Amino acid sequence: CYIVRDDGDCLVVDPGAANEVGMRRVRNALFELGVAPGECKVFLTHTHFDHAESTRVLFPEGTCVYVSEVGFEERSPIRAEAVRELFVRRMLKMGATLAAFDYRFVREGDEVHVGRFVFDVVEVPGHTLDLVCLVGRDGAPSFTGDEVIFGTTPSVDAPFDGEDALALYM
Repeated sequence: CYIVRDDGDCLVVDPGAANEVGMRRVRNALFELGVAPGECKVFLTHTHFDHAESTRVLFPEGTCVYVSEVGFEERSPIRAEAVRELFVRRMLKMGATLAAFDYRFVREGDEVHVGRFVFDVVEVPGHTLDLVCLVGRDGAPSFTGDEVIFGTTPSVDAPFDGEDALALYM
């Protein structure tokens, strides 16, 4: 989890799993920065539970949540609707209130602004089909979300179309 704050703007990147230790750390970090959760936007590099699950607990209704649109774009409209319905059912089962968040689907070439910082959204499918990174401009940091793990390789989700997932990741 990372927190980017500048000029009254706050972005939380991958708030993590919904466990008390991790969520307490995020709450404490926001408190130390003088930022209320309702003043933040959230960016999910991908939708694995260890990156996204605590969003539903830590942030109030109306929070802007950036998440990849890739998985929906690559499917036919009928398939996309079926995937959306499955996604909604799974999120509701985990206790999410989907209507409460202001979901903003992002894809390659989009920009995310945090104060004076500008980040480019870059699609990096492999670990997951929906994995996106933020690449900071003008010296701002970049955020990868499991794309780079030193000493090991993250799990690689299988694409729906049967493409070689490991080759795609590499």
